[in-house]
Amino acid sequence: MSVRTALALINGMKDELLGESVEELDKDTRWAVTWFDEDGFAWGEAGKANLLANAHATAVNGLVADGILEVKGNQVRLLRPEELPADWDPREDTRLTVWEMTHHLLRV
Repeated sequence: MSVRTALALINGMKDELLGESVEELDKDTRWAVTWFDEDGFAWGEAGKANLLANAHATAVNGLVADGILEVKGNQVRLLRPEELPADWDPREDTRLTVWEMTHHLLRV
């Protein structure tokens, strides 16, 4: 079993034992919720973001493609709702996540 698979199983069991419904969300939203719980919208280490992404079976570049994460050098941060593009159209978004849709609703 790979480390990535083991971490995904551990996170699934943790969510189940804690009675959270987070496991029902898409993997990128689960990453964002976990990151937000620890760092909010503050800058954090890209290495930590990569480890967390591996644990959630996703990748930092995918989170950037989602439009929810900014990377500068070795730092990353979640975008605030007011920083999301005003012309966003979910019909044209090929990487919809619950996190992104929720934050666009907050922005509007």
